[in-house]
Amino acid sequence: MNVMKTIELLYLYNNSLSGTLDNLGSGVNLRKLKVSNNSLVGEIISELGDLRKLEILSLNGNNFVGTLPTELQKLTALKELQVEYNDISGAVPQGVCDLRKSFLEKLVSDCGGKRPEVSCSCCTECV
Repeated sequence: MNVMKTIELLYLYNNSLSGTLDNLGSGVNLRKLKVSNNSLVGEIISELGDLRKLEILSLNGNNFVGTLPTELQKLTALKELQVEYNDISGAVPQGVCDLRKSFLEKLVSDCGGKRPEVSCSCCTECV
């Protein structure tokens, strides 16, 4: 039995975790994923877009790099997305912004300050 298929809530924040975020594609029932305030590295994986039931995704306070994957636009049940305090850059994909028209209530990124890392026309909060 694949345990990831049965997990709905995965709270791993503030645990000093390191390494990359991967192998979550089998978490088909995952609704809440919170891995904030760890030492995770690498790019935010596009496979997160396969977690179609995901409502809350908290990736803030890590060392993720690159851009937000466009596959996140497939998360049509998403209510909250937090990606601030990482090393990501570029623009929040328009498809992710379009989620604000449905369920997405909270979208936080590094789009504030004098030299914002992220360009975001739809964020509810810029840090």
